[in-house]
Amino acid sequence: MGKKYYRYHTLEGRKRAFPSYNEHGNSELPGTSTKLFFLLNYLKSNNLQQHQAANFGISQSKVSRASSILLMVLNQTLKRLSLSISVPMRQTV
Repeated sequence: MGKKYYRYHTLEGRKRAFPSYNEHGNSELPGTSTKLFFLLNYLKSNNLQQHQAANFGISQSKVSRASSILLMVLNQTLKRLSLSISVPMRQTV
């Protein structure tokens, strides 16, 4: 049995509710906690994307892509957990 099997099944052979996820080794924001910190920092401090990029050592375009994707994932997760909370999109000027 290969990696593909264990992506969709547990060690006990039961089908996973959601496929397992393996992060690439060269990720700009490694780890779930780093991604969550990045997004919460981005939403709370209302920084310019350039400032956020300098804080995390990535480009402004990657901040834009990462923030939109992570915000979508956070909202989907909150919805899946049946929480009536929705994180608002940032207002752009």
